[in-house]
Amino acid sequence: MFHNVFSKGWSLYSQNLIKRPLITKGLTAATCYTVSDAFIQHANYLQNNSTEKGQYQHDYSRSVKSFIYGVCVLGPTLHYWFRALDKIVPNVKGNSLPLPKIHIDKVPSPFFRKSTNNQLLLSNNGLTRGITNSIVQYSPHTINLQWLTKFSPQRLVWSAKRVLIEQSSYALLMTGVYFISSTTLDFIFDKSLLNQSIGERINAWATTIKSRLTSEYKEYHMNNLKIQPFSTFFNFLLVPPIYRGLALNLFNVGLNVNKWRNSK
Repeated sequence: MFHNVFSKGWSLYSQNLIKRPLITKGLTAATCYTVSDAFIQHANYLQNNSTEKGQYQHDYSRSVKSFIYGVCVLGPTLHYWFRALDKIVPNVKGNSLPLPKIHIDKVPSPFFRKSTNNQLLLSNNGLTRGITNSIVQYSPHTINLQWLTKFSPQRLVWSAKRVLIEQSSYALLMTGVYFISSTTLDFIFDKSLLNQSIGERINAWATTIKSRLTSEYKEYHMNNLKIQPFSTFFNFLLVPPIYRGLALNLFNVGLNVNKWRNSK
């Protein structure tokens, strides 16, 4: 029963990634980011519980801000960045791997359905073009994704190039975007600022952003560099293009869950 529910849910999610990629990736990022924030909040409570007694109270306004950031900023930027990266670093000719033909309707897996659209899910270049071959080889007992086990030197270099470009451009920019977005949302939800004039609020907003970028940007970005390049490398190398945003968001959730577990 669970397998059937998961299979149908995954199929529906995959179809929406193709038909409505922007909103689907936005909602995915928003959900994952909100869940991550919930674990962070509880982890912070557990760490401070020895000095701050009292029952745990979840900050729902912070959760709302996390959801807004995910759906309006993180999801859309990842969507367009991955599309741009496909054009900046396209697949090299030597990167193509064997693509054996199979009958899609014979594959008992939630990843595939008897639909031409679903053949787009594992296209190497991530572009929405139909492909005549599938990247799987079916046997009665296993589904072998050949490109998961055959790492050509060209593909390793291709993935490394993508990581280098991302870390030297997108990652630097998004760190700044994060501080600007989070500060903006904090000011929007701060009721204590309602008595101030618009000019005063704008000045306070600009001053806060400048202060955060000066004092927090470097440390925040350096902490990301300890993990992000490695996770991104394997994300490009292993994950089908259409699921890379999901994989990245789930990885971040996993990091925060681990932080929460270590706080218990």
